[in-house]
Amino acid sequence: MPETKSKLVEYLDEVYDHFATNRQPLEENWLLSYDAFRGQYSHASEEKWKKLEGTGWRSKVFIKVTRMKVVAAVAQLYDILFQGGAILPFAIQPTPIPQNVSGVMLDSHEAKARAGNMQLRIEDTLKEDAFDRTEMTAILECAIYGMSALKSPVIRYHNKITYDYKVPLFGDSAGMFLPDWITQKYGRFVPGVQRMPHVSVENPTIWDLFWDPEASSPKDGFMLIHRQHVSAYALRSMANDRKMWDMEAVNRVITGRASASREAGTASDSTTLRPGLRDVQGRKRDIVIREHWGLVPKQLLDETEAQRGDIFDGNETEIFCITADDELVLPPIINPLPGYLKPFHFASWEDIPHEPHGVGIPENMRDAQMMMNSSIRCFIDNKALSGNVLMAIQERHLEPGQSLDIYPGAKLRLAPSAMRASDAVQWHSPPDVGRGLLDLYRLFGEVADEESAMPKLQQGLSSKQDPDTAYGISKLLENSNRIIGSVIRRIDEGHIESVVKSLYHFYMHTDEDESVKGDYTVQATGYSSYQDRISRGQSLIEFLSMMLSSPVLARLVKPVPFAREIAKIKDLEADDFIKTDDELKKESLQLAALAAQNSQGAVPPPDMGGEPVPPEPLQ
Repeated sequence: MPETKSKLVEYLDEVYDHFATNRQPLEENWLLSYDAFRGQYSHASEEKWKKLEGTGWRSKVFIKVTRMKVVAAVAQLYDILFQGGAILPFAIQPTPIPQNVSGVMLDSHEAKARAGNMQLRIEDTLKEDAFDRTEMTAILECAIYGMSALKSPVIRYHNKITYDYKVPLFGDSAGMFLPDWITQKYGRFVPGVQRMPHVSVENPTIWDLFWDPEASSPKDGFMLIHRQHVSAYALRSMANDRKMWDMEAVNRVITGRASASREAGTASDSTTLRPGLRDVQGRKRDIVIREHWGLVPKQLLDETEAQRGDIFDGNETEIFCITADDELVLPPIINPLPGYLKPFHFASWEDIPHEPHGVGIPENMRDAQMMMNSSIRCFIDNKALSGNVLMAIQERHLEPGQSLDIYPGAKLRLAPSAMRASDAVQWHSPPDVGRGLLDLYRLFGEVADEESAMPKLQQGLSSKQDPDTAYGISKLLENSNRIIGSVIRRIDEGHIESVVKSLYHFYMHTDEDESVKGDYTVQATGYSSYQDRISRGQSLIEFLSMMLSSPVLARLVKPVPFAREIAKIKDLEADDFIKTDDELKKESLQLAALAAQNSQGAVPPPDMGGEPVPPEPLQ
């Protein structure tokens, strides 16, 4: 650590402490949601128990209802958005009316071709980076904590394994001097490793992002901080791969790591770690680095940086810098992203108006989860009491000094004052009230379905409370689909569309291929495709019902195509439920044979699964 902090580092530390301090109530809420998803009691939640609950013989059961709701909702969203990883839900189209365009404009065919090239470029980037897996993790985090974030564009360097085709003794120049048949016969693939940059999309945990608590959105605040815990090797690799890092400051941080006085981050760092790291002993990634994206006063920058950062008329400058242990390992530079945007893209599960965070499934059904846990714990404890009789002893009717342990074959010596055994020992069975507790559990199970907007029917489970009619089931699923649809829209706008826009602007500024560039609009298609599918399914069912309700129109209906299309919309395998053409043809032949037999007055033989047997001729 340096002996004295620079004024800029002092300012950045004050901002970080301000953000972290005001976020503590939100982190306590996140911790309760995390415990509900994991199905465990933390120290924070144990304080809410009664004094004797969960100790000794008392039950500690945690019913993982929240986890089932979260997993079912996330799986449903993933299938809707990515259709099993088969597509990327976005589209790029030329802007109908280009803005701020001067000079020659592209014709419509060229503009569409370039937009298609840009879409292919971004799709290739996302597929190579396994974006669907990253987004699935982000959706899971969003369902648990009520919000999640993606980071894009991120330039990471990695070792790429390459294979070069070479001829021994000739190397790369073999194709220039040797004929093709020699090159093909004696050539060999030589493996190699190349250090290459890679454009990627990351999912930083929400625990490591800090924003302005007074802003209505994390991206709208004056600064956004991304904290990371890295090892000495990782820090040195990051500095070597990128320019403009201060290697002397990096070496001072790594050297200070071995100091006995050095802690693994500040006190606020250790208390705001994500839950999975809090129990790790002897952490090796104990160097805390913080990326700062936002506005800082110009007077805190030196003369060189002040001149470079003089991009606004006000007294503040939009910068990007990295600190570690009070050192500026990456000195402040102007935000390198187009439009000075921050590379973070937030989405919420359920919005709270004018608040920078959202609400997730565990928070929505927290009371129902607590009551279900309590009722089952009481049920188990009551069974433990009612299943074991209690013994009441009058010790003056027993001889002193004997053991009072009860076991099969135990003997108790009565004092002369006892006329009978019941004078000294009496047995009592506590009442069994389990039925009422189970009713309470079922009641709050229904409440959990309502609060989570994820009925058991959509989890593949049946319940006594399910509607008895097809119309009732349809309305139940329709209401649940509305909630899922609103979540899909927020994921579309906050994650997918925002990430694709960031990559679009990045390639517009950095790509040397002009055939991908143009004035485009980006649209996430997850919600629209979901709405189209739901609307189409409902229209098909309504049309089929109308046709079958009329005897005249029913003769015109082709039910099999209707059934197959509805099964496709419902993500069902049609062949598992609908007879194939071969099966229908075979049944038609069997019915024709039976009709022929009946017309001749013969008794049809039983169907043994083979070919129909013709009737014997009449005598």
